[in-house]
Amino acid sequence: MRRDHLTDTQAEERMKSQMSIELKRSKATVVIDNSEDIQSTKQQTRNLVVKLKPNLFWRVISLLFLWLPCFVIWIGIFSYSKLLNLF
Repeated sequence: MRRDHLTDTQAEERMKSQMSIELKRSKATVVIDNSEDIQSTKQQTRNLVVKLKPNLFWRVISLLFLWLPCFVIWIGIFSYSKLLNLF
């Protein structure tokens, strides 16, 4: 309270205006519970990272359908500009 220069009443009002933990959990996409030991928190984080990493199939698909067309267009533009002696 001293840090934020609040009175006791103002601090209580601010705390009451916050969402409850239950409501925050219900709205969250992911919840990492840090109420236990650090190892538990680290394991939850590792599990989340593994879950969120794209697998090899999607990496190949993104390469084929996103990057390859861009590369082909760039090659086409470069070849056409060589034909016109722009480079």
